[in-house]
Amino acid sequence: MGLSCSKILLTFLLVCTLMPSNIFADYDLRKDKKKQILNYKNDVEKLQKEIRENEILADQYRTEIDDLASQLKLLTKFIGDVESNGLEDKDSLLMSEIEINKIKEKLDPLRENFKKKVIWLYKYGRDYESEVLFSSRSLDDLYGRMVYLNKISGIRKKEFEKIKENRFLIEEKKKMLSLQARQRLGFIASKKEDQRTLYEKKILTENLISKLQDINTNYTRQIERLNEKISKIESRLNNLNTEFIYKISRQADYSGVQFEQLKGRLILPVQSVDIIEDFGTQMNQNTLAVSYNNGIDVSIAKGSEVVSVADGVVESVSYIPSIGDVIIINHGNEYRTVYGLIDNIAVSVGDEVTAGKVIAFTSDNLDGQSFHFELWKDKEPQNPKFWFSRN
Repeated sequence: MGLSCSKILLTFLLVCTLMPSNIFADYDLRKDKKKQILNYKNDVEKLQKEIRENEILADQYRTEIDDLASQLKLLTKFIGDVESNGLEDKDSLLMSEIEINKIKEKLDPLRENFKKKVIWLYKYGRDYESEVLFSSRSLDDLYGRMVYLNKISGIRKKEFEKIKENRFLIEEKKKMLSLQARQRLGFIASKKEDQRTLYEKKILTENLISKLQDINTNYTRQIERLNEKISKIESRLNNLNTEFIYKISRQADYSGVQFEQLKGRLILPVQSVDIIEDFGTQMNQNTLAVSYNNGIDVSIAKGSEVVSVADGVVESVSYIPSIGDVIIINHGNEYRTVYGLIDNIAVSVGDEVTAGKVIAFTSDNLDGQSFHFELWKDKEPQNPKFWFSRN
């Protein structure tokens, strides 16, 4: 493909030095490729930002799941305890509450010390536990201290959770004791409904995390493909031995001329002559698959101007899976031009356009940043290269 593209580049246009320079626009192959690289890098940055935002959102969902799981655990414990053991009397509940308060009084200072430690670490950026570990005299001493710190941390957490659980059970049982027998059945039923709602919320939130992970996996693959495209373009630039700069005519001096008389005179729809897929039968060198191209595809940086090659009327603005958004312009006498792989369309069906009018901007697809153009007479595709001006 490299040799054929070079031949097309060398033979597609002849530089005209005799005509005024203001009717030409320079097409710099190297400059366009660098712009394509910049576009891809911007796309990579956007995807990386999306991934980071999704990860933050997933962490928030995980926090919600932990909270839901904690509530579920308490409700399940309460419902199971009441259904298995029934309600204790008020005196028993009072004794349990007194016992819990005693334990709480012992743990409250630990909680306050922990809170102060977190605030101190936030202000001064030091970690006492890390200092303890790094001051270890040997690997065995280090391991022993790690086990000790983890064990202490785990014990404290379990003690706090146990107090929270028991206090919840006592409060709920006290509520039940204040109700009549029939009301107690309704109370338990409402708790079971709360349990079901919490479970459904937990499942829903877990599914949201799963979806975010799938999205990020897809984004990561897109980034890999974009980086591959960047490497491919950079490799091509490194292999360029000369500067490829072409002067492309941008002046349409054929207003009012019948389209069939414009063969060899049309301006280019985009400022690029880097053909990546030519007109007619094509064979994929990797898969050996044969396909037929009704037009030509050129490589050009996304966001470049697309102009109408001649006067006409916009006949159709639609979407075709193979070439994306498409504009079809009717030039009369059964001649039509097709503009594909475009974005930010600036015309509507029925609009009259003149040669050189900007009608859209180039886009991209899985194969890269490019533009697709076709020219038809009735139901027969024409080779566009024979219609373009070669001045």
